[in-house]
Amino acid sequence: MACLRMALLRRDGHAPSLFDLLDGARAYGAYTEDADTAAIRGLIYAPFAAYARAEHGLTAEVHGRLPAGRLAELLDAGQGGDGLRPQGDPPARPSRPPAGAATSYSSPATRTARSASATPPGTPPRPATRNSRSTSSPPSTPNAGSPSADAEAPRGTP
Repeated sequence: MACLRMALLRRDGHAPSLFDLLDGARAYGAYTEDADTAAIRGLIYAPFAAYARAEHGLTAEVHGRLPAGRLAELLDAGQGGDGLRPQGDPPARPSRPPAGAATSYSSPATRTARSASATPPGTPPRPATRNSRSTSSPPSTPNAGSPSADAEAPRGTP
C-alpha cells in the first residue's frame, strides 16, 4: 500500500491515505481477514491488480511464475516503471557493533533500569568503574534466593 501511495503521489501530486487505499483494496478482495483471529492476511495480487487498474488507472498485470530472465526482458521493454532511477548512491549506514558487544552509549532509562535491577534492595550502590558498561554479568548477590531477591524485577536486555 505504501508503494502504491508513493506511485500515486509521484504521478498525481496527491494520493488517498493508506487507510483509504486499504479499504479500496479490500473491496476488491486484495486483502481478506482470517475468520478466527480477524487478522488481515497478506496481499492477494490478482484482486490488487484489478483494484489498481479500475480505481487508479494504473497498468497492472500479474505473472504467476516469472523466471528471472523474463523479468529482465519485461523491465528492458519498459514495463515496471517510468524509468525513474536514483540520482546517486544512498548514504552509507553507520557501522554497528556485533550483537552482544559492549557499546559506549546507553539511554538514561536503560542505565536506570539496569542499575535498579542489578542492585538488591538495601545494598549500597556500586562505585562506577571504567568498565561499568561492559556486557559481563553483575556480581552475584549474597542473598540470592531470598524473598527480597526473588521479588526483584527481571533484568531486561538493552
